[in-house]
Amino acid sequence: MDLLLQAGPYRESQGVAAIILIVIFRNEIRSVLQIKNLKSFLWGFHLRTVETPRDAIVDAVFQLAASGHGALLVLPGKEDIHETLHSG
Repeated sequence: MDLLLQAGPYRESQGVAAIILIVIFRNEIRSVLQIKNLKSFLWGFHLRTVETPRDAIVDAVFQLAASGHGALLVLPGKEDIHETLHSG
């Protein structure tokens, strides 16, 4: 009988402790729930980064600036620029 009387408050305090932990760690829980690749979170795999055309242009411009060279960049308005990019 004594065991049942002691188990009641303990069971109730577990619920309160769970709510307190959720409130304290809500930002961490939210970041875990919002990840898109669960394998990268659990096992530390990093996604391959894909270089976009914008990144290629930015890198090229910074390399030109660092070497002291200038260039004229001509970009199409609403067309795909993958076909027009050439490495130098």
